[in-house]
Amino acid sequence: MKTQDYIKEFAIIFFIQKRVILGVVLAAVVIGTLIVLFAPRSYQAKGAVILKGSQLLQSQETLTDVRAEVGPISEADLFSDMEIIQSLDVVLGAIHRVQAEGKLDIDINDIEMMSRMASNIQKNMTTSLVPRSTIIRVNLTWNSPEIATYLLSAVFEEYLKRRQSVFNPEEEVAFFETQLKSFHDSLNTLEDQMVEVSGGTNAQALSNLIKRNIELLADLEKDMTNLESQRIAKTHYVDYLEDSMKRDGINLFTAIDSLELGDFSKKVQDLLIEKEAKLRVYTEQNPQVVRETETLDRLYKVYRKEVQSHIEKERSELRGVEDQILAAKEQMAGVERKNAELYQKMLDAERLDREHGVIEDSYKTFATRYREAKIRSETESDRLFSVSILERAYASNQSIFPKAGRILPISLILGLLMGVTIGFLLEFFDHRFKRPEDINNYTGVVYLFSVPDKSTH
Repeated sequence: MKTQDYIKEFAIIFFIQKRVILGVVLAAVVIGTLIVLFAPRSYQAKGAVILKGSQLLQSQETLTDVRAEVGPISEADLFSDMEIIQSLDVVLGAIHRVQAEGKLDIDINDIEMMSRMASNIQKNMTTSLVPRSTIIRVNLTWNSPEIATYLLSAVFEEYLKRRQSVFNPEEEVAFFETQLKSFHDSLNTLEDQMVEVSGGTNAQALSNLIKRNIELLADLEKDMTNLESQRIAKTHYVDYLEDSMKRDGINLFTAIDSLELGDFSKKVQDLLIEKEAKLRVYTEQNPQVVRETETLDRLYKVYRKEVQSHIEKERSELRGVEDQILAAKEQMAGVERKNAELYQKMLDAERLDREHGVIEDSYKTFATRYREAKIRSETESDRLFSVSILERAYASNQSIFPKAGRILPISLILGLLMGVTIGFLLEFFDHRFKRPEDINNYTGVVYLFSVPDKSTH
C-alpha cells in the first residue's frame, strides 16, 4: 500500500494557497512597519536600591530592655520593600513631588486625573530581585526619558520616606516620651513613700530564717520517709506473724529475728526430729512416742507464748513509729505555718524595694528606648543603616518600544504562521476536486487522464 507523501502534500497546498499566504505575510510585515514608524515611543528609566539589614520590630508596650541589632534580611523583607515601592502612597507622593518641581503638568486637585496617573505609573513600573543579593531593581516605562527619570527618582525618595514612616513612625517618639514621664512621676511618688516609712523587719534576716526552715523541712521529710518505710515494714512483719499464729500445726517461726526465740525454735525442731525418728520404729501409742509428744506440746506452748510476746513488742514498736510520724507531721506543719508568716512579713518588708526596683528599671529602659526612637526618627538614619539607593534613576534616549530589529522579524514570523494556517484551513474546508489524485482518494475510481483548466490562468 502506498503511503501518503506529507512533504509533497504540504508543498502542493502551499502553492495552491500561495496568494493567501503571501498576502497575510505582506499584511503582517506592513503592520509591523507601521508600528515601527508611527507607534508612540516608550522609554525606560532604571534604578536599584540595596537593603543592608532587616528591620527588627520589637513590642513597644513591653518593658524588656531589648537591644536592637541588625539581622539578616529574609525574602519576606525584600518582598515587603518591593510592595512599599509600588504602593499607592509612594506613587502619589512621587507625583506630588514631580509636579511641585514643575516637571509634570497635572492638576493635583483633580482626583480622577491623579488616580489615572498613579494607576498608569503602577502599571508601567516593575520591581525584581537580583539573584543571591539584597538588591531590588526598579524599572519605569514612560513616553519621555526625562519624565521617566524624574518619576523614578521621586519614587525612590518617597519610598525611603514612606519606609521610614512605616518602620519608625513619628508617634513612637511621643509614645516613649509619655511613658518616660509617667514612670518618672511614679518613681518620685514611691521614693516619697519610702522616705515616710521607718522601721520594719529586716528582709534579709527573714530570708535567711526562711532558708533555715526550708532546710529543716527537708530533714524532716527525710525522717518521714525513713519512718514510713519502718512503719510499712513493721506492719507487714506483725501481720505475717499473726497469720502464722493462726495456722494449725507446729510452726517454727523461722522469720523471727531473735536469738532467744531462735533457741526455742531449735529445741522444738530437735524434738520434732526425735519424734519422727521414733515413729519410724514405734507407733504413736508407744509410751516413748507419747512422752515425746507431750514434751513437744509443752515446749511448743511455751514457744508460742514467747512468739506472742514478741508480736506484742513489735506492735508496740509499730505504735511508737506511728507516733513519731504524727509528731514529725505536726512539726512540719508548724514549720510551714511559721514559714508562711515569715513570707508574709518578708513580702511586706520588700514591697517598697521591689516596686522601686521595677519602676527604676522601667524608667531606664524607656529612657533608652526614647533616645533610640529619636535617632531612628531621623530620615537619614534609615539610609545609613537599613537601605540605600544603589543606582539612581537614569533613562537612555533610545526607546525600548518600538524596535525595528525585534518587531519586523516577529511580524514576518507571525505573518508566515498565520498565512500558512489560513491557507491550510481554506484548503481543508474546500472539498472540490483540484488534482487527479483526489478522484482516486475520495471515490476509489481509477482515473485515466486529466485535462488542465486553462480558464483560471
